[in-house]
Amino acid sequence: MHASHDKLDIILINIDSWFPSSSALAVLDPYLKQHGINSRVISSSEIDQYIDQAEIFGISVMDHVYPIARDLTKKLQEKTVIWGGWTATAVPKFVLQDNPGVDYVILQDGEKRLLTLLRSFAQPDLFETIDGIAYRDAKDDIIINPPKEFVDLDDLPVPNELTIFNGTVYVELARGCYGRCGYCQDVSKMRFKSARNVVAEMLYWYNRGQTSFYLGGGNSLANGPLLRDCLRELEAQDVSLDVSLVGRPEDVLRHFAVLEHLFQSPNLQPYVIEVGVEANTQHLLDLLGRKGTPEINRKAVTSLLDLQAKYSPKTKILANMILFSHYDMTLEDFIANVQFIGEHGCSRDVMSLSLCGLANTPIWEDMRARGFQPKPFKALQIFEYPFTDEIVHRLFTKFYRHLDRQLRKKHRATSFWDYKSVQEQLHDKILEFYASENIKESVLRFIESPEFTT
Repeated sequence: MHASHDKLDIILINIDSWFPSSSALAVLDPYLKQHGINSRVISSSEIDQYIDQAEIFGISVMDHVYPIARDLTKKLQEKTVIWGGWTATAVPKFVLQDNPGVDYVILQDGEKRLLTLLRSFAQPDLFETIDGIAYRDAKDDIIINPPKEFVDLDDLPVPNELTIFNGTVYVELARGCYGRCGYCQDVSKMRFKSARNVVAEMLYWYNRGQTSFYLGGGNSLANGPLLRDCLRELEAQDVSLDVSLVGRPEDVLRHFAVLEHLFQSPNLQPYVIEVGVEANTQHLLDLLGRKGTPEINRKAVTSLLDLQAKYSPKTKILANMILFSHYDMTLEDFIANVQFIGEHGCSRDVMSLSLCGLANTPIWEDMRARGFQPKPFKALQIFEYPFTDEIVHRLFTKFYRHLDRQLRKKHRATSFWDYKSVQEQLHDKILEFYASENIKESVLRFIESPEFTT
């Protein structure tokens, strides 16, 4: 990218050192351009090159890139800095207190709010009309105007190339979530794009050579009728596409007929179906604030594997699992997780080592009440804590030390893929436990063994 001789109205910074795509900036940038704003997205590594090209900078912030966003903001002390994203939305007061260089925080949907804020710099009366914004007033007091409405997803333009990752186009089918899980910061109500606009967006990219699509937004399986209409319209267009979906186990069962429709489609290929299982005992699911049951989880994954075997052996079925699901888990809980991972064989690509406490979630609040603290460099995450069960704590410590050693060899995880490669080593150890004659005895021997080997 080459800087223009004319100053930009705003530069949007994509913190791509961890994960290169950004669905938020992918739609925000074209939305601003559509409304006459001279905007540009740059990589966080390009900040020095572009620092003189605008007076206003926007940063989309998630918890895992918070330290980077904080450092970038320190470089922009003479600029107007606006933060948005899940993490900024979850803790706007903390963001403003912890970052004197942040001038405004946009809450939830950022498109209309950021546009109005930018216009308000020339038309101050507009500022009073903005909901969903946090800032400091003339007395330096923090003011938080909560969001009152959501953007109509059908009013948004087709995203730019930041919506493409590894040859797959991310299509935002929905925003928000109905789950209210205890560890998640997304608590906004679900809203959906129309099937007409979803298909139009897919055809836009299809006509530009893209054939693999991930229908997302956290839970593309939540709205069965919408998904059915999308599939039917795509079939009517007679296009050959790979389609990936993500959802909750209960939605897999609720909308199983729609999934079977996809698997039977003559020209639509189910590429990846990802389902959030997270844990394999009712004790753990309750601790996590999940509304499902182990039986629902098992039935959902088994049903997907049946569809795979019957119609599409190449389809990947993924079952998200948090290995150490909660600090109050028992050894029996851990063994149940091992059994699920080993039995279904769907978690290698999507297994997390342990539960992470994210700021302003019920899990975070419980962690803080127990005295668990975030590390200074990870101010909005708690990922190191003691487990109630001594054996589980020793087991976790051994896994975590191996993870830490491997990441140090990589100079810490510099990208999502660095971290993922080490997680896969941990998954292979789980399969060793599962293949043993007695999982519990195998785990106990492992705890006493001197080295972690895979």
